[in-house]
Amino acid sequence: ISREMGVERFIHLSYLNAEENPVPLVMKKPSMYKISKYLGECAVKEEFPTATIIRASDIYGSEDRFIRSFATFWRLHSHFMPLYKDGKETIKQPVYVSDVAAGIAAAARDPDTRCQVYQAVGLTQTERNADEVTGNV
Repeated sequence: ISREMGVERFIHLSYLNAEENPVPLVMKKPSMYKISKYLGECAVKEEFPTATIIRASDIYGSEDRFIRSFATFWRLHSHFMPLYKDGKETIKQPVYVSDVAAGIAAAARDPDTRCQVYQAVGLTQTERNADEVTGNV
């Protein structure tokens, strides 16, 4: 539809680590979510070979579901948060929604971003183990 409507510049928002064969981290099978994002990128590139792909980490902002899901679980379960491998291998680098929007706007203005893939992540990594999260250090 975009091609038919005359769209000349296409910027696609995907997900961090989208790839055809992602390495399974927690489950025994590869992430179908990451595979589906990769296939979406392929479909975009087929129709718009000069598209810019932005692979964003978890995006947060006011009233978002990412932070709220952690806070809700934390409140409901007496300040307990189950993390993969006790959090020792749990790394999140969420990115603020306004930063992603600014990146998209910058890419739209800069013709040198055509055919490029960018990773959009937050400024700092959040890596915690369960003891640090609960304050039992």
